[in-house]
Amino acid sequence: MQLYCEVAVRCLALFALLGGLAGCSGGSSGGSQASSGAMVTTFLAGSPVVTLGSSVNLVAYFANGAGIITPGNISVVSGSAISVSPTVTTTYTLTVTGSTGPAANSTVTVNVVAPPSIASFAATPASIAAGETVSLAAIFSNGTGVVTPGNLTITSGALLYVTPSATTTYALTVTNAAGTAVTSAATVTVSPALAQPDLGVNAGLVADWDPSQMFADAMKQARKFGSVSAPYDESATVDALGWPMQDAGVLIVSANVGSWMEGSYALTFTGQATVQAWDDPSVSVGAVAYDSASNTSTATVTVSHGYANLALTFANTRRTQASAVGSGVTNVSLMRPTVNGTSHVAGSLFTDRYLDRLKYFTAIRMMDYLQTNNSTEAVWTDRSIPAYASQQVAPPHASQNVSAQYITGGAYEYAIQLANLTGKDLWLTIPHLAFGGDYRFSSTIWATNLALLLKYGSDSSGSPYTGLSGSSGANPQPAGGPVNPGLNAGLHVYIEYSNEMWSTAGNQNAWLRQQASAAIVARDSDLDWDNDSNQSDVEWRIVAKGVMEIANAFANVYGSAAFGNVYRPVLAGQLANVSTFSGLSYLESRHGGANQYVWAVAGAPYDDFNGDLPGNTMTGAQIVAGMQSYQAANIVPWVSNLAALPNTYHLQGGMLAYEGGQGAIFQTAGSLAAQTMPAMRGVTTTLLDTWFARGGGAFFYYELCAGGTWGLAQDISYDIDGDAGYTANPAGSTEAAPKWGAIKQVATQGQ
Repeated sequence: MQLYCEVAVRCLALFALLGGLAGCSGGSSGGSQASSGAMVTTFLAGSPVVTLGSSVNLVAYFANGAGIITPGNISVVSGSAISVSPTVTTTYTLTVTGSTGPAANSTVTVNVVAPPSIASFAATPASIAAGETVSLAAIFSNGTGVVTPGNLTITSGALLYVTPSATTTYALTVTNAAGTAVTSAATVTVSPALAQPDLGVNAGLVADWDPSQMFADAMKQARKFGSVSAPYDESATVDALGWPMQDAGVLIVSANVGSWMEGSYALTFTGQATVQAWDDPSVSVGAVAYDSASNTSTATVTVSHGYANLALTFANTRRTQASAVGSGVTNVSLMRPTVNGTSHVAGSLFTDRYLDRLKYFTAIRMMDYLQTNNSTEAVWTDRSIPAYASQQVAPPHASQNVSAQYITGGAYEYAIQLANLTGKDLWLTIPHLAFGGDYRFSSTIWATNLALLLKYGSDSSGSPYTGLSGSSGANPQPAGGPVNPGLNAGLHVYIEYSNEMWSTAGNQNAWLRQQASAAIVARDSDLDWDNDSNQSDVEWRIVAKGVMEIANAFANVYGSAAFGNVYRPVLAGQLANVSTFSGLSYLESRHGGANQYVWAVAGAPYDDFNGDLPGNTMTGAQIVAGMQSYQAANIVPWVSNLAALPNTYHLQGGMLAYEGGQGAIFQTAGSLAAQTMPAMRGVTTTLLDTWFARGGGAFFYYELCAGGTWGLAQDISYDIDGDAGYTANPAGSTEAAPKWGAIKQVATQGQ
């Protein structure tokens, strides 16, 4: 009984010294007892893991001898705590030596771990409207990261997406194995959701020269790899994803798309190479560091003021350590500088500037992004996928039988992620050849795959999932979720068959005319069922049939109840020629009702002017006045005519403007000057007011950013909110981009 109490008292004392360890024989303690004398009862560390630079208590209970702890030869008294500060993982040994008999000993190991560290933690964008999504990016080491509120696990170098409903300060806490923690905070300012009309916008091309430069990784807009001596020649042999299989060069940005491109870029690639800037003294490449464990090379590329082109060469290449010299490199990434000057975090998809320019819009049309005009894509595998080296130039496909420089446009997956990130509705197009290549429309694989992609996402090879995880489909989502996500719940997708098939500007018009003629010759029982044999009538029936096939394919995937609520098939035509919508009558008479397949009709209200001819000498003031007259004489009656169609055919979505804006086609001194005249704001707001006052739905301005006369601004870095010349009252407002002034005015003040 006396021995039990003594041990119990010692356990309680040890419990107090070590801060509450459970039991006096726990941890890594152990002991031995000599048969005559020296005895170790307990030897423990306050914690088995300690952060470098911190201390820990060692406590021993022993009897019948003197105690020494090594390393350090530290004398210790039984029951007393000894503080140690190991710099590396250390095993401490307690030796108790008595006056007679052998010594007793015990050991305890203290593991030393590095302190946690946070290099950066930021929210992009830092200011949003309610309902929009923000990416949180952190770079940290030596611990696990958790973001609050929400207790969300975050990985260093990866993105975490949040949608705060109110202004929120997110705290990142990184904790190491010893329990040491460091924190950092990032605040997201949330403004009330704008009560705005449906203002959409057209995205630009994915091209090295396009001024919008939407991707944060500049390589996603680069040309196909070329030779080291002439990177622009696109002559390098590439693999199935477009990465060079030899020493090569690549033209990434051409023709200086703006001073905002200047700054530091983070270059990474798989393999080894000697990297140099090509033919531009304002571009330089820092020392290339190679990590043999990961076979990854990194460097900083600096673009200075006055650069002309950004091109890099990769010489002495090795794909792997075992590869021969000249075998190429893969996974090249060049992350652009942010507004704040630091490089975008690896994994960021779109530049902070591009995302911020979308704040006044409710939807994005991706026609140019998808390279819809003049498309030769005919089967699903012709399309771009996210894994390609560039979204501008994809590897050639056997079905296309075209040159390696063939442009396919961007991947649907990235368009979907843009919509998800910004909370915007999405407008997608399907190539005119995608239904089998002729008027018979023998295949709906493309439309079906697109519907599956939007609903479930796709895998790393770009194959759409066919159902949720655990379902019996041919390619269900994995348990961990989709590689490329589908469209977020609550967002809508407008689906259009090709683009402006009435216009001779694209090869889709020539194809349409050929197919109409073929259908008439064949006396097709569907398209020419009434023996109409009118070329134009059959052309517009083919376009309407394409929309019907889209609607049917999406209904098979989503269910017909999602018509309008999720997917919105659109029949687009020429605003000035209402006969281009005559396919509605075909659907009504032949297929049981146009409103079963067409959610809305769409036209393109452009402010043109008489005299818009090459070389005209009109002044900017004359052009603005001409646009104002054109609106009253042409736009108003055309919009009124288009508005009658949804009423006649009972279309749920009414009428949309797939494109619109000011239409100075020819770049003359006067038309360029008109773009920055204060009166251009009034021209644009009047156009929008005309549209919405006559019942128009979403108006997709053409376009977000472009050189010359088309874009809202010629430089994606232009921010209307940062222009001190803008005032809510148009009178006296002197913003540099008055078309942007009109967008902000209508978005924030209504019509």
